[in-house]
Amino acid sequence: MPDCILSVALRDEPANAAVLHYFAGVMSGRDEYPEMLVINTATADATVQRLTEIADERITELVAQNQLRMLRFPDVVRALAKSPASRPSTLDKVCDFCVRSGLCLEDQPAHRAACARIHGGASRDEELARKIDETRAREQAEAEAALELLGAAGASAGEGAEAAGSAAPAKQCVSITQQIMKLGVAKKVEWANTKGNREVRTLFLRDPNKLVQLAVIHSPRITLGEIASVAQSRTASSEVLQYIYDNRQLMKNYQIKLNVITNPKIPVGVSMRFLSSLRTAEVKGLARNKNVPHGLATAAKNLLEKKTGAGS
Repeated sequence: MPDCILSVALRDEPANAAVLHYFAGVMSGRDEYPEMLVINTATADATVQRLTEIADERITELVAQNQLRMLRFPDVVRALAKSPASRPSTLDKVCDFCVRSGLCLEDQPAHRAACARIHGGASRDEELARKIDETRAREQAEAEAALELLGAAGASAGEGAEAAGSAAPAKQCVSITQQIMKLGVAKKVEWANTKGNREVRTLFLRDPNKLVQLAVIHSPRITLGEIASVAQSRTASSEVLQYIYDNRQLMKNYQIKLNVITNPKIPVGVSMRFLSSLRTAEVKGLARNKNVPHGLATAAKNLLEKKTGAGS
């Protein structure tokens, strides 16, 4: 396969994770290809772990920058610790971040050292750091058990979520919020990405931590309807909105695309990029919409004139 085709395929976000995993094995000796695979968000976490264990320093530095992946799949951190190419300073930063995020990796000496640095700063404080971690882990386990009892997770979480959410008592909603607040960042990422139902994902989209918000939008359980709602939200973070409009697969959905274009929080240049793909009725609505930026409304008017002029 020519390099010009393969390199595009390995960077393509809609690419199949199994295909990317295959190329991770056969192309591991080619420096440029592992970099493409590590950067691609479609690459499976287990594949990135595999690449990290045998990677050079440049790749380990790239892996260490993806905080969401590390919180979502702690074995990536273990791979960084195992790799001889990892810089000690980089590993220290990664472990410090994990400790502050509530990710417990007691089997890793670098993590234990980070606990001592953050909770005490000396080797004699390791016992205190261990006790703090144990207390935090116990509190989070209790909060997770409470969330399970409240029906915040389960196989049916994605189905009938709207009906369940509308019928849920106000006290239950408050209880779920209270339990979520007891979770550390690492556990929030886990619930936002794989465990939580629609109600939980909605709550996490308002979390002040951008990594938690991104974990929601990366969730394999999130529906296109939820993404369409986020695309029109004026309170969604710019990072979450950027993930949506940069994802070619998501932007194939007409409602998501329309919501992105009409969201005043989206940069005008981005909205104009998709303007020509709208139907005439939506272009006409944009031209009259006073809630969108003036430049976008003007561009819609010009496009409408061209369409009507060509039609006549």
